[in-house]
Amino acid sequence: MSENLLINFNGPFDVGELDRTVDAFYNGNTAMRQHAQEILTQFQNHPNSWQLVDQILENSQSLYAKFIGLCILESFVVVRWNTLPLDQRLGIRNYIVKIIVDLSSDKPKDGPEKTFINKLNVVLVQILKKEWPQHWAGFIPEIIESSKTNLSLCENNMKILKLLSEEVFDFSGDHMTQTKMKKLKHQMVDEFGVVFTLCRQVLASKAASSSLALATLETLQRILSWIPMRFIFESDLIEALQSKLLEEKDQRNMALKCFTEIVGIEVSPRYHQKLTQIYESVMKVISQIIPFTSDIAVLYETADRYDQELVQDLALFLTTFLSKYSTLLESQSIKSMAVESHQYLLQLTRVPEREILKICLEYWGKMVYEISEQASRSTSITPLRMQHTLYAEILKELRSILIENMAQPDEILVVTDEQGDIECEFVKQSDLTALHKSMRQVFGLLTALDMNLTEQIICENLARLLNTDQWSWSNMYKLCWSVGAMSSSMDENVEERILVRFTQSLVNLLNASAHNKDQACVVASCILYLAEQYPRFLKSHWDFLVLVMGMILKYLHDPQVSVREMACDAFLKICQGCLRELSVVQPNGQPPMLESFVMDVQGITSDLDPGQVCIIYESIGHVVSAAPIDYQKQLIGPWMRLPNETYEAALQQFVTSPEALESPGTLKALLNILKINTSACSSVGPGYLIQLQFIIPRLIITYKSASDRIKIAPVQDGQVVRSLRRIKSEILQLVEKFMVASEKIEEDNNSLLSELLNVIMEDYDQSLAALREPGVLDVMTSVFEKMKNDLWPGLLEATYNTVFKPTLEMISQNFVDFPEHRHGFYRLLRVLNRKCLTELLTGPPATFQLFIDSILWGTKHTIRDVSQVALQTCLDLIHNVSQLEDEDQASDFYSAFYVRILREIISVLVDPDHMNGFNYQSQILATMLGLVQEGEIYTRLFDPSTVENPLMSNTEFLQEYAQQLLCEAFPLLQKDQIDVLVMGMFEYSGDLSRFQTDLRDFLIDIREVGEDTGQARQIQEQEAELELLQCL
Repeated sequence: MSENLLINFNGPFDVGELDRTVDAFYNGNTAMRQHAQEILTQFQNHPNSWQLVDQILENSQSLYAKFIGLCILESFVVVRWNTLPLDQRLGIRNYIVKIIVDLSSDKPKDGPEKTFINKLNVVLVQILKKEWPQHWAGFIPEIIESSKTNLSLCENNMKILKLLSEEVFDFSGDHMTQTKMKKLKHQMVDEFGVVFTLCRQVLASKAASSSLALATLETLQRILSWIPMRFIFESDLIEALQSKLLEEKDQRNMALKCFTEIVGIEVSPRYHQKLTQIYESVMKVISQIIPFTSDIAVLYETADRYDQELVQDLALFLTTFLSKYSTLLESQSIKSMAVESHQYLLQLTRVPEREILKICLEYWGKMVYEISEQASRSTSITPLRMQHTLYAEILKELRSILIENMAQPDEILVVTDEQGDIECEFVKQSDLTALHKSMRQVFGLLTALDMNLTEQIICENLARLLNTDQWSWSNMYKLCWSVGAMSSSMDENVEERILVRFTQSLVNLLNASAHNKDQACVVASCILYLAEQYPRFLKSHWDFLVLVMGMILKYLHDPQVSVREMACDAFLKICQGCLRELSVVQPNGQPPMLESFVMDVQGITSDLDPGQVCIIYESIGHVVSAAPIDYQKQLIGPWMRLPNETYEAALQQFVTSPEALESPGTLKALLNILKINTSACSSVGPGYLIQLQFIIPRLIITYKSASDRIKIAPVQDGQVVRSLRRIKSEILQLVEKFMVASEKIEEDNNSLLSELLNVIMEDYDQSLAALREPGVLDVMTSVFEKMKNDLWPGLLEATYNTVFKPTLEMISQNFVDFPEHRHGFYRLLRVLNRKCLTELLTGPPATFQLFIDSILWGTKHTIRDVSQVALQTCLDLIHNVSQLEDEDQASDFYSAFYVRILREIISVLVDPDHMNGFNYQSQILATMLGLVQEGEIYTRLFDPSTVENPLMSNTEFLQEYAQQLLCEAFPLLQKDQIDVLVMGMFEYSGDLSRFQTDLRDFLIDIREVGEDTGQARQIQEQEAELELLQCL
């Protein structure tokens, strides 16, 4: 395996060496694989490697090596195809076609050979996108004729047609100009007749193999969305597809997918009758495969993968047709078909497969919503009421099905942190939670549509559950989740009736389960879940609220972690939902329940883990925030007494004995105290100021001590350093939480924060880069968001010297290191631009110069999040400067930076590595050019001594300058091509859509290297205009 033999293109190429390198990559040890990967990457990226592809394809003994050769050729075709003369392009094209014909003329291949042929097809399609129809006008007739000579070749040709359709109609947006897309689409539509004829012949042929018929159906399925309607509705295609429903299972499933495409097409009313007939005939055949009376859920459990796929395809077919055309069934003499279809869909909804349930739920939600909306607007008996009556039994059964299958509301992920402490997180975006959300939405709509019926079904289910052998904890959970899903969908009277009956039954069951702890816990969890979902009921039923709170306080001391987690979560949600009720005097004249929480917080949290203690403090904080300000001041001291006393003791310990900072127990206690304060601050909001005033001196001591200890820590004290850094990070989070919660920082609080922030910034400046906390950047971002600069005149300068410059030194070495600092830095930049632009403009020129440099450096990042924020900041900067009242300031900015910003944005715009920033890049350019076009810039943007015509306008100068930049970037393009683009950019700077379309088309063109690229595009545009004129 020699690098020189592959990379040296001066001598003969050794295909065997390539095979050995590829074999080392796939079968060697780790070191060999890495070395082989480096060699292969260099080989693939070499500009002349494409010239060796024919040798690789003909002489290599490795299919993997051949595949690499095809990847090289595909990349060349995409980017550099137009650099070749026409005869050489024709030679390569014919060479690829010959290989495909030779390989696919035999029986169908499997495994690696099949993958190799598929890659050949992809390369051919890439060539087609360049050559067809201009230089390969006979492609469609040729592929059709060749298909008639060999069935195996015909099968592969179907795959090529399918790929071509996908490339042109599905994936062309980012790879073709608008003109090219339109031309290829029109060409495919114009020549589709012969393709359609071939497809019909294959489907009708008895000689066609199963794989050929399947390939033809797959091709049809991809092209049905764009072919002219007459080919579908005015031919025998429907009959041919129907015949395939009774063929082998894979053909049957694909035929049903084709019908789904057909019924999903927007068609004119003249085809509605035909659509109805199609639907009836398909359902007639399907009913023979899956009888209407069968239990589809049971059949699905024992079915093979093809039959299970059929069930999912059937769900898609039904929901697609009924979503668009159910009124066709309802308005004709086949209403029974409408009812039967929905009954079929009910059966499918019972299937224990999540994806099928999602498909059905999407339709049910749409259907019930439409019925509800129309019912709310209806004042008399209308067709809608008839529709409601038509589906009354369907909707009733749907309610029962949803109750039986209701998904779990939240999924809890139990993890441990670095210290080994258990942390529980609610995974809100899990698939199961999303499913519950969909089911909740549908069930809520059904409840609102007929509250009394839903109430009846719930009560009947509850009675059966309690009084018969249908009892199970699973059924109880699902019924409770269903009742929870009804919240916000009922009026208060119905809600009260259901909940009174339901909660009374649960309370009775709880009392009966007193001897069985596990059963009692399950019943209690159901009660707590319902309490969380119905705060309105809790507010109006004080006794029930007291009962629920008593249960929660009891389960906070349960030995099982999961039970305590359940109680903590319920405590938080009920505190959030019943703020006022918990913070006012009780109906019996007793002090507010909040007061008992505050006074007994030590007892409440005595058996909880540190993370659970934080949840309790956060919960109480929510209730404290609802109390009057004076009452808050009375409560916060007792509420925070325990953590404050613990904090004092810990501080005293390591102030008198510095070695205490090396004690894991002390560090853990400090961290837990800080987390409690962060949780309290996040919920109590501005009222936390009282506690902050007490704790800030202690935070300063803690932050300084931790920083000093980190600086002198030996290498072997890694665990201690990590713990100390976590303490610093938690302090930063606490400050940031307070800043976010505060509406603004008053002058009285300026000195309170200034000392702590000075300590934080000085430590950041003096620390080693690897030990700087990224949270400092988030804190300063929050400070500038909330604080008026005139309250702290030196804040901007201090931030610039101690945070801005050190961070920039860290991240300007490359685009990768310190990702958290990098993201925080650019968020800070954006806030400074928004809040401190005037101060930056009037400050030291070097400071503002570095500010601009940082923004432009950010636009060059390939990390999307960073480049997007930098580009947004740049766009905001241009806009903010244009709105300045001081025209002299704006003019100075334009004179110094306009041309440079324009140059830098154009440079990243034309860089393929920065394609993801196109939206903002183009907006910046359009905004900048628009300012010049509209005469909003009054100063000269160039030095008259550096141009030939000192009297030229800004517009003339910028046009020449942009043309020069683009000519330097793309020396192969002709100047007149660039001139047309630049003139259009200025002309359409006020029309962002047109501006971006023209710019995107140009960028697609220039990525296809070749001298005739611009000319070809002009020819395409002229042809398109001529075609349009002919149509007119």
